Amino acid sequence: MVMKLIEIVRRLRAPTLHTQLQWLRAELRERAVRIQLTQACLRELIRDAKVDATSAARLREEIAVRAEFVKVWTQSDARVDASHWRLIDLARKYALPRPWRLSEPVAMPARRPTPIYLRWASAS
Repeated sequence: MVMKLIEIVRRLRAPTLHTQLQWLRAELRERAVRIQLTQACLRELIRDAKVDATSAARLREEIAVRAEFVKVWTQSDARVDASHWRLIDLARKYALPRPWRLSEPVAMPARRPTPIYLRWASAS
């Protein structure tokens, strides 16, 4: 009975999903993330943050970590640490864009000799 009461009090003190969405959107705005994320993506980011959080204060920190990940993923070409594999999977699942940088084009020599049929009309 006491455990049930403790669980009820803990749920009442926990922020609602609406509040958590507001926190995440504020963190994304603070980091100048300009892409539009779907509601489903935002909810999954929050659900993932809840996995690692043990309290409401820790939940807010975890939401900030997710917002920073979205910023790095969408605004830079930097490698993402492999320890964030769950977040990488979410980014791929929701097709979050990456700004890939292309290398400068370089002329390469042809590997094949000129075909004979291109020389048939020459005067030599």
